[in-house]
Amino acid sequence: MEDKRLDVLTDFASIEEVRRAVWASCALPILAGDIVEFRGRRYVDGGLIESLPYGVALREGATHVLVLRARPARYRFRNYSPATLRAVDRLLRDAPDTLGELIRERPERYNAEASTLQSQTGELAGRVCQLAPPDDARVISQFEARPHRLIDAIRLGARTAHHTLAPYLAPTRTSGPEGYPEAAAEASAA
Repeated sequence: MEDKRLDVLTDFASIEEVRRAVWASCALPILAGDIVEFRGRRYVDGGLIESLPYGVALREGATHVLVLRARPARYRFRNYSPATLRAVDRLLRDAPDTLGELIRERPERYNAEASTLQSQTGELAGRVCQLAPPDDARVISQFEARPHRLIDAIRLGARTAHHTLAPYLAPTRTSGPEGYPEAAAEASAA
């Protein structure tokens, strides 16, 4: 955390180390646990460092990366309001300065990652594909609990995945009238 570098945790000696690594990889002080120490270093959720972690996958040797987005490709993170930043500063007053910096810098980092991903130039060309809802899609909250909204979001995800990946896939006999497998299941049930 102190060096603002995303580490890939590997070579676990025990199940306890795996548990500790998972805990370290999803620690979000204020929201979900404290900073976690693992092998003598302090960690927080990697999303504070790389919100769209296609870069780390490429650095670790991936030849192709599929990025699953919950928001449209054009979405950009708005800067935090001054009131939010004051609240973060108060809540993190006993935390290392680096943590507050990571949070304050997150919108700029996210937007840079999203722009690079959307442009698909340089090292990303032909290696990184993103699945993102259409720009006009109704994006649900991560706290959504209404079943009909969740089902609609799942269907949108299936259509988006099919339309994005269809050029890479062989045609199937299960494709429905709208060109995705879910429509075949719905059509045969009708």
